[in-house]
Amino acid sequence: MSSKRRSASVILGIVGLLAVVGATIVAIAKWAACYSSQPGLEPPKATDWMQAWGSIAGVFAGFAAAIAAAALIVYERQEARLARASAEEEEKRRDEDQKRRHAEQVTWYLRKKEESELDLRTPADAGKYTYGEPPPGVLDAVLVIINNSDNCIYQAAASIPRFRTYEHNEYLARRILGTIPPGRTEIVMPMTVHREGSGATRNVGDLPNNRPVEYVQFRDSSNKVWRRFGQGELIEMDQDDPDINFSDHSW
Repeated sequence: MSSKRRSASVILGIVGLLAVVGATIVAIAKWAACYSSQPGLEPPKATDWMQAWGSIAGVFAGFAAAIAAAALIVYERQEARLARASAEEEEKRRDEDQKRRHAEQVTWYLRKKEESELDLRTPADAGKYTYGEPPPGVLDAVLVIINNSDNCIYQAAASIPRFRTYEHNEYLARRILGTIPPGRTEIVMPMTVHREGSGATRNVGDLPNNRPVEYVQFRDSSNKVWRRFGQGELIEMDQDDPDINFSDHSW
């Protein structure tokens, strides 16, 4: 209910109360007009009736004023509670928007690895060294993460679904990348499958369209977990979702 409607309701309530009081006074006045004094007694004078009705009207007026004052106090307290709740909700919304703005400043894309690039960063899970070299036909490519915020992102990880069917090498499908500082970070890792013959031409658009990597997951400074997908979609993950936990192969 809006503030204007609540104000109107209170005013109507007070007017209704006063109307009831007025109707009661009128009813008593009609009864008094029909009153006849007992035989042998002097009938009440007009001034006596005026004083009596003045006293009754004063009682009802005081009663009405007390109820109106109480209603006004209740209304003001309710308005204060609603104002506090609205301010808290607005502050919470601004806080959530601020956190999302942090996540929105994190994006990524894929590019080809040049043969001359020898010192690029590798995933933080050490999986390549723990489980051996990637299977034949797998090539390295570069995941470029752009963090335009002023804060680091944490527990970054990449999902590469093509490797889920690789027996004994399924670790390549979920890579832990570690902490990503503000700015540009390039990480080299196996992610594309080289095909011989005509099949190779079907991979030409893989890297430009971010196909090998399904999403990059990260945790922001407020401990919220996000996923940025290959086509730009950003979603917040449920903290209780077990799928957000990537196996860490670090030594």
